[in-house]
Amino acid sequence: MEEVGLVRGPDLVAVLSLAVGHGELLLDRTPGAVFAELAKGRARVVRDSGTGVAGALIRPDGVVAWATDTPDPDGLEEPLSHWTT
Repeated sequence: MEEVGLVRGPDLVAVLSLAVGHGELLLDRTPGAVFAELAKGRARVVRDSGTGVAGALIRPDGVVAWATDTPDPDGLEEPLSHWTT
């Protein structure tokens, strides 16, 4: 899977809208790309330095399958395994 890169503001909304119908998309706002490392090869990753939610896994239908406001990856493995296999 690919890493989309660092995006901000309206561009982030546009990139997240691309997730619908095109596989899982992981938003990673953690220092050091903690979530991206865990999802490597299983979901497209968008890195963003914004504030608010630290990470979110968006299903192909646009529904958020997982989200957190901390940089702790606990709990990400289960939805990644379920939605990316």
